Amino acid sequence: MLIPVMATLLASEPSQIPGIWGVLAKFAGATDPTTRLAAFGGAIFCFVAAKGIVQALNTAFISWIDGRAGNDIRAALSLQLLTVGFPFFLREERARLVNILATESWRVSDALRTRFRILVDAVFCPRLYIIAIDPQLEAHA
Repeated sequence: MLIPVMATLLASEPSQIPGIWGVLAKFAGATDPTTRLAAFGGAIFCFVAAKGIVQALNTAFISWIDGRAGNDIRAALSLQLLTVGFPFFLREERARLVNILATESWRVSDALRTRFRILVDAVFCPRLYIIAIDPQLEAHA
């Protein structure tokens, strides 16, 4: 994708391109050719910084959901253990119950975190790339 962008930036008269690249080509045509590359380099840097901020916010959001869901799961398991009768504790092995609370609830929490990461990485991000390349493709998807 870098080569078409560089061709657009270095061309004396940018051609008609659909989507966000068309906006980029119009902006390239309006800027001075001597400062065009520096301006777009700064814009690319800003986009990379914005992507980093979005990724940090996404990680914080997923961590918040993971912490909240994990806490709810462990609280529900603890409440369920507190409501069973004493004969249950006599029948079941204590180490197994502690293992369920300590290990299995964390595995469920990790599975939820992985599911949200896959959702964002496999569904949301490719759709944004399609919209950026050509919005008409998104209408057909």
